[in-house]
Amino acid sequence: MKTQMTGRKNLLGKTSHRGSAGGNPSERRCRLRLALGLWFALCLSLALRVPAADPRINSLVLVPMLTIESPTGLMLTIESPTGLINQIQFATNLVQRDWTVVTNLHVLQSPYGFVAPTMPRVAAGFYRVVGLPIAPLATPLAAEGAVAPAFTLPLEQGATVPANAGAALGFSAGKGPQGVGSARAGPVDGRAGEAVPAVRRHIRVTVVCQLWSDEGRTLPAVVAKINQAVTEGTDVIVLPMECVKTDGEPIPGPISRALAAESREHQVYIVGNIREVADGKTYITSFLSDRTGKLVGKYRKSHKLPDETMDLGNELPVFQTEFGKVAMRIGSDRFFPEIDHVYTTQGASLICWAQQPEPVDDEYAQDFPTAGRGYDYAVNIACARYASATPGWITSSFPPFCGMPLGRSYVINREGQRVASTPRTGVGMATATLSKGSLREGRQVYTNAAFAALTAPVVPVPDRPWVKRTIRATALGSLANFDSLLAALDEAGRLGTDIACTFEHIWITGQPPESIASKTAVAKARNSQVAAKARQWNMYVILAGVVDRLERNEAILYGRDGREVGRYSKLVKTHPEMIPGTNAPVFETDFGRVAVRICADEEFVELDRCYALQGVDILFTPTASWAPDAQSRELRDLSRAMDGGFFLVEATSPSTEHRHRSLIADPTGTVVASSEYRKRTIATAVLDLNNDRPLRYTRVYTPYQPTGNLPEYQPNQLPTPANDLRATVLRQRRPELYGVLGGGGSVAR
Repeated sequence: MKTQMTGRKNLLGKTSHRGSAGGNPSERRCRLRLALGLWFALCLSLALRVPAADPRINSLVLVPMLTIESPTGLMLTIESPTGLINQIQFATNLVQRDWTVVTNLHVLQSPYGFVAPTMPRVAAGFYRVVGLPIAPLATPLAAEGAVAPAFTLPLEQGATVPANAGAALGFSAGKGPQGVGSARAGPVDGRAGEAVPAVRRHIRVTVVCQLWSDEGRTLPAVVAKINQAVTEGTDVIVLPMECVKTDGEPIPGPISRALAAESREHQVYIVGNIREVADGKTYITSFLSDRTGKLVGKYRKSHKLPDETMDLGNELPVFQTEFGKVAMRIGSDRFFPEIDHVYTTQGASLICWAQQPEPVDDEYAQDFPTAGRGYDYAVNIACARYASATPGWITSSFPPFCGMPLGRSYVINREGQRVASTPRTGVGMATATLSKGSLREGRQVYTNAAFAALTAPVVPVPDRPWVKRTIRATALGSLANFDSLLAALDEAGRLGTDIACTFEHIWITGQPPESIASKTAVAKARNSQVAAKARQWNMYVILAGVVDRLERNEAILYGRDGREVGRYSKLVKTHPEMIPGTNAPVFETDFGRVAVRICADEEFVELDRCYALQGVDILFTPTASWAPDAQSRELRDLSRAMDGGFFLVEATSPSTEHRHRSLIADPTGTVVASSEYRKRTIATAVLDLNNDRPLRYTRVYTPYQPTGNLPEYQPNQLPTPANDLRATVLRQRRPELYGVLGGGGSVAR
């Protein structure tokens, strides 16, 4: 017999289908009785779960789907097979970036879209209901057993909420930006028809790429790009550094007012940047105008390199908008990570970066650390810059090539991923859609005595003569047993290693007391053997983990003579008996300064920054970590090495992930050595601690006559190179602006 597909309308007017094989009247009556019984049981359960006295309960609204948004912006949609959601028990292994496992998610659908969810194993407020099913509404979930105050009615564009619904629930209808229909909950006070601001599920951010030419940096050229952006639908438009070329004018002034008028006409936010003249000084200033054309605020570039001539502002402000707080950075601000951290501490969820060509342009040097900041500080970053006004493209190979304007304006999300980009060449714009969940505040402040250097006055790192500056470093990853560790130390010694770092070993664990005592005795004997290997091969050795006492997870540095040089205690508590560390010690060897972080300490970008401020040459990371994934791990760690100007040596375990290996990287963010894929092998490299570093290219130019290969791509003047980038950046920091980083709080992702 053929199965006939029939369709019928559900309560929301959507068509659902089912197969019908006919059946005798008795079977149909049986099915009807069963359906009525289930319906009665459902209504009874609803009545039991919701207080009868609640004035909001007076009729039943059923919807076909429920959308839940996680803290990372991930959208999870649940649909009922029947097209109706009444009560759902949803079990999953949805693992978020902060490693929270969601299980047994209960969602109860009750009158007027009232939602009573419970999440037995997840803290209250961790997830939010945002769609039921059309009009979005973000409201924290309640703890288990409580009724969550989340209300949503399905709204078509321009529709109105019935008056009785407004009276019952405090709802009202309105139109959001660009005519998007919306509704949200108000006080339950019996009022109907009161207008409320629209609640939207996302915003659209557009970055503009202009031509690096006098013609490309005129007000008409900028207005043309704005007009193009709004026709494609956007909420925020970000323009490059000095988007209109001028000798300077006040803000507000003709250019800023003209752009504000565009904001008002098109009902969009615009972030512009021009040269500002005020009180006899010249600033480079970004300004934000809102949908009404009001100048919300401005940011004067606050940091610079010594060869830049602008005056500096003395604030790092953030500005409130309807979708969250916005901050701005300009040009060489990119060298100062504390700026971004101050912004997220103040609640910024979007940083708009206005950029222009540098003396020598290097896309990786500019953009990879920015992506790392997006990841580390959990913030969206929108970068607007310029493309070349001449045809062709060539990267920098200095001298004589200085590269060309990079093009590729882009938006990075809070996980460090590029979600929109213009092409490399030509003018253009790119628009990213950012969910409301991704626009919450980013990283806050974690207070620890180890991080005191972040807000301490700038103290130049003292220079000193070193015995040697070209050395071999070796990472000894996870090995099969202690004998394998001793063999790996012998291999490192035969290669002429100057310093070796082990994996994070756990040699001493828990109860009973007699077991602890015996394990400690074995561990101390092993320590002596490791120290003997250091002495035998005349090399420094870092032995890490719970390797000497149960109450400490630590790194012990043995000198070339086998004697202990110092210890670092892990900051993150990872077993019950452990006492966390409170210091960020730097150890001096005969070749340079070294420091250690252990495994979960990787969470603290503050620790890496403090080491950089103390002039660390090499940061060692013995780690059992494989999370969250190899790509994110490399983004995080290599970008920090680039920002901090240090070499990185990581000793870890093999993995099925192709990129997860022990590795050695230099301050340019380049991996120069790694272990073999899925094998317990060492990684070793020779490092020139003086010269394997990125250069600083100053705006002190000397004339140059193009010649030789590709003269059409060569400049007519060359900047002056200097091998002092890290020292210069550290000197130019302004800790007086970073005071909020010394406050209380916790790490928020």
